[in-house]
Amino acid sequence: AHVPAVLSQLSGNLILDACNLLQDSSDFNAAILVAQSAGSWLPRQQMEQQLINWSEVSADKFVSPERLQMFSLVAGVPLFSSAHGTINVCKHLDWKRAFGVHLWYMCSQASSITDALLKYEEAFDSPESSNRYAHPPDPLYFEGDDLQPETSSGRAVWDLCYHLLKLYSSRSHPLDQLLNPATHTSDPLDYRLCWFLFQVLTALGYTHLSDYSAALLHTSFASQLEGLGLWHWAVFVLLHLKNQPSRQAAIQDMIDRHVELSEDQEYREKEEFLVEKLDIPSSWIHRAKATLALVHNRYKDAAWYMINAGLWKESHQIIMKHIAADAIANENYKYLEELLAALVPADRSGTIAGWSSTGQLLWDFLQVLKEMEGLLSQQGVSYGYHLEGLRSKLMSLCPRINMLPCHSAKDRLCQSEIAQHVVHLVSRLVLVDVQGNVSSEVLARLVEQLPLPKDFARIELRHAIDYVDVSVPPDDMLEV
Repeated sequence: AHVPAVLSQLSGNLILDACNLLQDSSDFNAAILVAQSAGSWLPRQQMEQQLINWSEVSADKFVSPERLQMFSLVAGVPLFSSAHGTINVCKHLDWKRAFGVHLWYMCSQASSITDALLKYEEAFDSPESSNRYAHPPDPLYFEGDDLQPETSSGRAVWDLCYHLLKLYSSRSHPLDQLLNPATHTSDPLDYRLCWFLFQVLTALGYTHLSDYSAALLHTSFASQLEGLGLWHWAVFVLLHLKNQPSRQAAIQDMIDRHVELSEDQEYREKEEFLVEKLDIPSSWIHRAKATLALVHNRYKDAAWYMINAGLWKESHQIIMKHIAADAIANENYKYLEELLAALVPADRSGTIAGWSSTGQLLWDFLQVLKEMEGLLSQQGVSYGYHLEGLRSKLMSLCPRINMLPCHSAKDRLCQSEIAQHVVHLVSRLVLVDVQGNVSSEVLARLVEQLPLPKDFARIELRHAIDYVDVSVPPDDMLEV
């Protein structure tokens, strides 16, 4: 009754425990034989000869099959023909124990793991079926009644540990076979262990996995993390992609799918993790937020995010199309000035097509307006020098207002509002010019270039010019 337990201990190389069990069972002769199995090769040869002698005189029929299996194991004989039939020392052993049996009992002490692995491979993959006596290295989850797992090319899938032994024996062993989820799990989409194992192997110098297979492994594990809600860790995985354009595109796509406009604490922590821990450029996050803001028609947020992302051309388009007209109509000049200030530097505005007739025009208008307000707020200051500067700026500004693109009624309203404000500025310029430095003819020519009704311009100028007792120019001077 103790022999099956002894066989189990021997297959795990627990020779001392097996000897103790045999002694406790008063099986002293077997204990002596088992104790010698860990020594030199001579006792194994003598045990093998003893089995042959028993077989020749048919004495083996008086020995139980389990006991013959134990003696065959000690002798290092994988298959033994007895009166009970063929005795297989690997019977009922899983592949790891079967490999261990070859390593500990069928190879010499000078043999390597590679030698034992080759012997084991012959035991389960021999061309002749009669010589196959060991279980193949099936994955742990595989059961005999299930279909044998295999790759798309029809190659059988072996256990992960077996592939590691193969890699230990040969550094050129294909890594794509080793890093297949089917080698250790029934879930073909579970890449957790594969990915971490790949990092370890890479650190150890095993770098012969193809770029395509490596990229597939990274993206597959990233998709798994994303599905679990760990998208920020998926970005960490994608950072391992070797190809820089592919890496950037994959990370930006991941951020695009999960970026939020809310100030949720949990989301903020993820965003900080990307920027502070993973060194992801904040511009990538701002670009994704700008796209999301546009989807929700939050144009003001979109403009700021685009500016923070360095998208000068795109932010300018949003400002001109969705923000500028409302800001001018509602006299929200400070907000508009803050937006345009980010685009004014030459290295930024130089990338914007039509900047001089759009953003630059609005910026100049706001600066003239701001300068005029500042001038009027000062008391006891000589206006002469400042008025000349304002006149020059107005002369530059007025002809360009007609160039402001108008694609909608709101754009035309914006243009009209700017023109009216310029007329008011001209009028106020006349009012403060008590010394007559700015002639009415010059101002009339400025107003003449504005896209305004003739009556509106005449009334505004008449009020200003009459105030300083200057004649109103002829009507033909004010024609539009």
